[in-house]
Amino acid sequence: MRAEYEKDADLLLIELEPFEGLTEGEKHPSGPVIEYGEGRPVSIEVLSASRERQAKLDAVSRDLSLDSHALSAIADAAIRNPDVLVTLGLEVIAGEHLIPD
Repeated sequence: MRAEYEKDADLLLIELEPFEGLTEGEKHPSGPVIEYGEGRPVSIEVLSASRERQAKLDAVSRDLSLDSHALSAIADAAIRNPDVLVTLGLEVIAGEHLIPD
């Protein structure tokens, strides 16, 4: 997951996954524009991100079944580092040792 915050435009762009093909945008009722590639959400664009991002990201994460904590973490990192591309690596580790007896 990558994000960049453009301070002058107060615009946050979160790339959920790399996607090279054509995308289709749709405005979410809470305001952000969601880009879809092959039916999957691939990016989220949030205007007025310095003031209103959390409620918007919470609504998007709820409606699209995305991890709200990961979205908040990448958004906060991007806001703290304007005009710089930030990356958040997520890894899911599964195995028998994680299953309780």
